Amino acid sequence: MTEINLLRGELQNLKKRETTLNLSLWVLGVVLTLLMLTFLGQLGLRMFINYKLARIEKDIARYQEAADIYNQLVRLENENQKKEERLSNASSSGLPLNEVLTLTPAYTPPGVTHQAWQIQEEVFTIEGKASNYETLAQFIQNMESLSFTQSSWLQRTRQQSPQAEIEFTLQLTLAGRGGNL
Repeated sequence: MTEINLLRGELQNLKKRETTLNLSLWVLGVVLTLLMLTFLGQLGLRMFINYKLARIEKDIARYQEAADIYNQLVRLENENQKKEERLSNASSSGLPLNEVLTLTPAYTPPGVTHQAWQIQEEVFTIEGKASNYETLAQFIQNMESLSFTQSSWLQRTRQQSPQAEIEFTLQLTLAGRGGNL
């Protein structure tokens, strides 16, 4: 025979314990669900921020590329303005520009390169490099033989070592003005 103790508050305590345990499990489930939602929300937010950062980096790279192209165009425009200014100076001096542009390179011997040309009033200045003094002398003689040259003056020469090229500045006085060349 089994003995059952049916005391009056014993069953009620058991029900309270069951309800408390069920309530605790329910609260634990809600807390874990909220924590999981918070974690997933943070993960989604992090992914969204990374996506936005990648797009911003691509945009910055595109803008940087456009800025580089713009800077190159500005540099080329400045170079063109300098060339235009030199041509304008040459035109205002009355020098037939086609003669200078055609004959100067044609009368330049191998071994001589031009770095810059400048025409101011009646003086035509050529800066360049020569491989040796003989080719430089030949270049000067060639330039003196041109119809628009009245006289020449070797303003500067510089050679850093015996094997290095000779840097020079040659000034030519132009003969005549206004197309009488």
